[in-house]
Amino acid sequence: MALFPYRNNTAHQEKYMKTMNSNEVNEILAPLRKSGKMFSVTFIKKDDTERTFSGVRFGVKKHLRGGVSTIAGKADLVGVWGKDESYKCFSNERVLSIRASGSEKAAE
Repeated sequence: MALFPYRNNTAHQEKYMKTMNSNEVNEILAPLRKSGKMFSVTFIKKDDTERTFSGVRFGVKKHLRGGVSTIAGKADLVGVWGKDESYKCFSNERVLSIRASGSEKAAE
């Protein structure tokens, strides 16, 4: 049995075609990195299911305990701190929408 059976599915291809351009995502996230404001992001997970992280932000270093970053060499992964007090990451190539400061930018 295939690990990700939906990848060759037409519905998957249609969903993936609706994602935002990674350059566009990086432009939207740049001011949020500087300000540390909370935002929400909806994206497609690696197993092709949709996921929303709400109340996440950049710049939280309080809970780091040293060691080696697991996403350091992966340019497409974005690391954030969640309101459930855990570090999370998502791929900037699979983002469907970003909501911040009362406005939302979605894939067209």
